[in-house]
Amino acid sequence: MNIFVLCTGRCGSLTFAKACSCSTNFTSGHETNMFKFGPNRLAYPDQHIETDNRLSYMLGGLQQKWGNDAYYVHLMRDPEAVAASYFKRLVTFGGISRAWTEGVLMQKPRSGTKAQAMDMLRFWIEMMTCNIREFLRDKTYRTIWIEDPKADFAEFWKEAGVEGNLEAALLHFDKKYNASRRGKR
Repeated sequence: MNIFVLCTGRCGSLTFAKACSCSTNFTSGHETNMFKFGPNRLAYPDQHIETDNRLSYMLGGLQQKWGNDAYYVHLMRDPEAVAASYFKRLVTFGGISRAWTEGVLMQKPRSGTKAQAMDMLRFWIEMMTCNIREFLRDKTYRTIWIEDPKADFAEFWKEAGVEGNLEAALLHFDKKYNASRRGKR
């Protein structure tokens, strides 16, 4: 069995993957196949936990390859905090948030107009969350909010049959990994 952690990004996905690395019966990865495409993009080894926000763009392929034969986690964070984190990235180096605003929406936020950019980012987060929820409608999954993840993570660990050092896994949630900083990459 494989486990897929679906999310918007900027919601503790790296932290979640590090916590899962304390498993002894699953491998764990964060954006493991991000530079692959075609059939290799969704090729994961058996007994693997994959955390990758870009899977929310590949839900049809995920359904065809894994469908109900996997366990899913919907990792969430307060949408306003996600939008604020993506905004920091948008103004510093762009990345996927610029791909959304300029590539998908085909609108460049007006210079100095934070409100417009934030509205675009809120819409993006809403659409990703909607897509994930629709995908999960007939699946076995658990929602975990990163703001208070420990009890739900422990339940996920048990439900999914994960073995290993749960106490060490939970300690990862006391750290911040990959936090956005203004002006830093």
